[in-house]
Amino acid sequence: MKENAVILFLKLPSKGKVKTRLEKDLAPELVLSLYNAFISDILNACSTADADTIIAYLPDSEAEEEHKTLLAGYTSFRQRGCDLGERMFNAFADTYGSGYRRCVLIGSDIPAIRSNILNDAFRMLEKTDIAIGPSSDGGYYLLGNTAVSNSDVFYKDIEWSSPDVYEKTKSRIELHGYSMSRLEILNDIDNLSDLVKFYETNCGDTASMSVRVITENLELILKV
Repeated sequence: MKENAVILFLKLPSKGKVKTRLEKDLAPELVLSLYNAFISDILNACSTADADTIIAYLPDSEAEEEHKTLLAGYTSFRQRGCDLGERMFNAFADTYGSGYRRCVLIGSDIPAIRSNILNDAFRMLEKTDIAIGPSSDGGYYLLGNTAVSNSDVFYKDIEWSSPDVYEKTKSRIELHGYSMSRLEILNDIDNLSDLVKFYETNCGDTASMSVRVITENLELILKV
């Protein structure tokens, strides 16, 4: 076991249950293909980071049965809690309970993330209590902390869909006297505009499964 852990927070791939905002413009089958590609790219990044990879997934008995091979390849557990903040806090707590010293949590909508960003976060956590990666929509795509700084004050009473999640979290961190390091800004993918921006930025990345799926369906995507 390594000292570091990346917690990948996700819904298990299931048609009609993932990236539902993309389904406003794209067929459910294509959205599912994109989501699978996102996960593939993120797991590839995790595999070359200096950390163990842990999958924390939303409970879904049908999806768990369908994806038992994926789950068997990693340490994995169900998310638990009443809202996103509580589920994040519990995921950190469960992971630290396994003996890790530093953990970062990421979502499933940042296929542009790379192992160097994850490693940068762990290096930051050697010197500061919190590492955070802001997303362009006002939220964050990565939150890292050390066991000593895993306080639930960062997760309580946050309106997670609002455009000031990052600023509110930053204020909480400062208010409680924790030190913080900030990573580069990345774009997460929630809607069609985000998807097109991702492709425009990363279309030359031939190793990206997400880029390949978009390229194969580019005419359809751009017609929307």
